[in-house]
Amino acid sequence: MSHRYARSTLMRMGPVVLVALVSTLPARPSLAAQQLQAPSTSEGIKVAEESYYGALFEQAIRHLNDYLARQDLINAERVDGLKLLGSCWIALGEREKARAAVEEILALEPDFLIDPDTVPPGLLQVYFRVLDDQGKLALRRGIRSVAVLDLTNSSVTARDDMDPLRQGLADAMITCLAADTCLVVVERERLEYLRKEIGLQRTSEFDQETAVTVGKLIAAQLLLMGGFTRIGDKVRIDVRLVRTETSQVVWTQSAEGTIAKIFALVEKIAKPAGEFICQRPLPGPSKQDASYQALLAYSRGLDFLDRGEMNEAYKSFQVALETSPDFEKARRRMRQLAPLLASQQTGER
Repeated sequence: MSHRYARSTLMRMGPVVLVALVSTLPARPSLAAQQLQAPSTSEGIKVAEESYYGALFEQAIRHLNDYLARQDLINAERVDGLKLLGSCWIALGEREKARAAVEEILALEPDFLIDPDTVPPGLLQVYFRVLDDQGKLALRRGIRSVAVLDLTNSSVTARDDMDPLRQGLADAMITCLAADTCLVVVERERLEYLRKEIGLQRTSEFDQETAVTVGKLIAAQLLLMGGFTRIGDKVRIDVRLVRTETSQVVWTQSAEGTIAKIFALVEKIAKPAGEFICQRPLPGPSKQDASYQALLAYSRGLDFLDRGEMNEAYKSFQVALETSPDFEKARRRMRQLAPLLASQQTGER
C-alpha cells in the first residue's frame, strides 16, 4: 500500500473495543472482523458470514453453496445468501459470477433494492449494471419516490475543507428520508452510476435542467436539491423539491445554525421534506448523530469511495467512528470494506 500507519488506535465499536493495528492498513480488517460483524438475519448463513468477514472467501462460497441447495428456504433467506455469495465473488475478482448471483436475486425479487451500506462497492456496481442491461435502472412507475442530489458548496469560510460535505449532507438526508416507509429514496450511488454513464465529470454539479433530466431517467417523482453556505462558525442549508414531470419547484426549506450542530440542521430539512412528500406527520428525530468533524471525515470517505479508493475511504470512516463512536453509518461502511481490504493485503504478500 502507498500509505503506512505507524500508530495504534483504541476505539469503541458498540459493546466491543476494537484495537486498530500498526499496519499498512488503517486497521487490519482480517483481525478486526469479529468486531465488525453484525448479527445474521438467518442463522443458516452465519458460518458463511464468519468466513466472509474473515476474508476466507472460498470457504464462505462452499458454505453458501450448501446453504442455497436447501429446499426449505424462503425468498428472503435465499436473497440473503445470494447477496453474500455475490460479495464473495467480488472479493475474488469474479465479476461475471457476481453478476449471476445478482441476476438470480432479481429473478426472485424483481423490485429488490440493495442497501449501499451492506455490500462491497463492486457488487453495487454490478447490480446497477444488471438493472441497466435489463432496462430496470429506473424505478417502477407510480411509486412515491425522491432522489437527493449532492448539495452545492457556496461557503465563504473554509470552502475547500467544506467541499466533501456536498456528499455527506446528501447522504445524511437520504438516511433521514429513508426511515419512512411511505416513499422510496434513490441511492446516491445509483445517481453516481448514472452520472458516469451519461459522461458528466465528477466536478460537475447538476443545474436544475440537468437534474430534472437525470430524475426522469431514473423515474424519480421528486428531486431534493440545494446547497449550503458556511460563514464563520455559522452554516445555512437551503433546499428545494422539484417535480421532475413539470420542473416545478413545489417546496422549499432553509435551516441555519452553528457548524457544531450540523446534524440537527439536516433533521430540520429532511423531516419537513418527508412530511410534505408523504402528506402526513412523521416520527420524531432520527437517532443518527455525529459531530461536525465526524461528518466531515465520513463525507471524505464517501468521496474516496466515489473515486474507487477503498483504503483511503476506510481510513476516513475509521476517523469518523473514532470521533463519534455512535456514528452507525461510519461503522457500517467500515464493515462493508473490511473483507476487501483484508483480501488486498493477503494478495500483496
